[in-house]
Amino acid sequence: MGFIPFFDWGDDKLSKNFNLFPKDFLQKMIIRGTQEIFGKDSETGRMVGKVIMYGAPALANVDVSKRTGLASMLPQDTASLLFGATGSTIWGTGTNLAQGNYANALRSVSPGLFNIYSALWAGETKDARGWKVSVYEDAWDRIVRGLGFKSVDESLASDMTRINANERNDKTRVEKRSIDAYIENPSSENLKRLRELKIKPDRVKEERKKKKLDRLERLEQNMSKAQRKRNQYLLDFAK
Repeated sequence: MGFIPFFDWGDDKLSKNFNLFPKDFLQKMIIRGTQEIFGKDSETGRMVGKVIMYGAPALANVDVSKRTGLASMLPQDTASLLFGATGSTIWGTGTNLAQGNYANALRSVSPGLFNIYSALWAGETKDARGWKVSVYEDAWDRIVRGLGFKSVDESLASDMTRINANERNDKTRVEKRSIDAYIENPSSENLKRLRELKIKPDRVKEERKKKKLDRLERLEQNMSKAQRKRNQYLLDFAK
């Protein structure tokens, strides 16, 4: 997968603009294919799937898919495409510093230093929200990370989390569209669709009530008590 040019950039644009997830589709197809060929619990099948997704070094639990191949020679995000490597670095560093993500700011300035910091000093990697992603428990894990590579275990956990989140969000979008269609036209066909999706009448009733509110009222209703207290001055100003 690392040899597909502009793959991550294209996946990002297609997912945001058209609700299409080519990366998810390919990985699910690879996993299902190897399970059908080798069997669901086959270690050989798992290893073949990992090699296809992450490269031959997956045999040693090393993911090279984002560090080698044609894709890594070309800009993979909008900042890199528009402003080049320097502009992308400045943008990424400034954004992370503004958000208080100092470790990610270090990664923007120098991925090499960030990898050494993660492997030797922190002994772990966290995401932008501060949630623990990986712990480097043994010398091999630390060496792999220090050289700038992810372990296959780390990449798999990240990819499975992304796939499940995308499926959950897509399911929510489908449900909302079906509820909207029924509210607009409560036909037997639209009612049948709600039943197929196991959407309860109370949820439709609540959604119909929300639609009668204006945008600010909906915003206030969806806020937690803490958010309302913290941002009451914004709501007061907008009214």
